[in-house]
Amino acid sequence: AGDALVVSKFLGIEGTLILADVCRDTARQVLTKEELKTIDGFRDLLSVIPEGRIGRTLGVHSMHDVTEGGILGGVYEVVQSSGLGATLDQQLFPFHEVTLKLTRALGLDETKLISSGAMLFGTEDPDRLIEELKNAGIEAAIIGRVSAQPGIWLMDGTEKRAVEAVAKDEIYRVFER
Repeated sequence: AGDALVVSKFLGIEGTLILADVCRDTARQVLTKEELKTIDGFRDLLSVIPEGRIGRTLGVHSMHDVTEGGILGGVYEVVQSSGLGATLDQQLFPFHEVTLKLTRALGLDETKLISSGAMLFGTEDPDRLIEELKNAGIEAAIIGRVSAQPGIWLMDGTEKRAVEAVAKDEIYRVFER
């Protein structure tokens, strides 16, 4: 409890790659050629080994590759397994603009989109972690805090809502249409 929740790179990396491929027509309609090239570069960001090594050397309390269920699913798994809770600030979630454009065009919730390539850390020294990641060329941001009280709360400005387990990744909604 009290740890900062820090995420590396940005969220939705793998989901954006999948959406740009599977929903090619929509991607071409809402994104420029340059933005589509940017997404191709996301392939090089899928490994979390570099930041995992940094986290290990700093002795962070937890690390979790943000995979199926997106950031909300990842935070839920981490805090539920520890018997703790968390408060998240959605305005601090680092999403690439192309991810937001694509998910909004498809009517998907980016906070529940598979985000392999982003690592979620729980650490009592977020400034040091962010500095070491930055020194390695990896961006990172604090997105919330772990609390002693069970339950996860998502703040979006003045709005506060409870976060439940993510039953299904948003990517599957595309295949159900």
